[in-house]
Amino acid sequence: MKIRHTLMILTAFLGIALLVAVSIQIRTELLEYQAAQRLVASNAVREQLLLATDALASERNRTYVVLLAPNGQDSKLKSLDEARRRVDGLLDGAEEELAAAKASLSNTESGVAVLSRMRKEVGALRQQADDYLMADQPQHGREFAPRWFQEATRLIEELQSSRLTLLQRERPLEPTLRAEASLRTQAGILSESIARNQALMSYALMNAKEVGGLELDAISRNAGRAGLA
Repeated sequence: MKIRHTLMILTAFLGIALLVAVSIQIRTELLEYQAAQRLVASNAVREQLLLATDALASERNRTYVVLLAPNGQDSKLKSLDEARRRVDGLLDGAEEELAAAKASLSNTESGVAVLSRMRKEVGALRQQADDYLMADQPQHGREFAPRWFQEATRLIEELQSSRLTLLQRERPLEPTLRAEASLRTQAGILSESIARNQALMSYALMNAKEVGGLELDAISRNAGRAGLA
């Protein structure tokens, strides 16, 4: 075999090896870019869900306190309207982010459907609370307060679950981003635990004679969750 043929074979082999290496590198970069796009979209949605969760917790607590003591609460009723507008705006923002992330994230349609259903449930609960607040007998509002707190808390937990589902689906691989996601999760648990105790302790202060072991146990459990977070 002539030297020229040998060199041509070696050159062809090196050329093919280079093409393969470049192709692998391009594919790796493309996959990393797509993963980064998904993570950015997931972060945007989860941020809106986190803010909506905090806003709904604030609305829950304010409504709970007003239901327990509806008389002379004009300023608090106005603050309820502000809290409701904030929750609605953040839920709208979460739906918009999900719709915008359709190309990057999976199951966005089901996520939008869940948020839409939750908005209807929140609206129905608000209407019931308003009906009790406008009634002539304040004690009816006090009777509805525990159910309001329970149902609002259930919706808050569902929002938290949706956020964690997104996080599990697009879990970041980079250690710093993983740590940041974990801090967000623990901060959410801490915030919700404190918010629950804020409402429960408001009830305890207003109804010291009616507070029993169940209420004190709930306050203790929430304090424990906050401490663990």
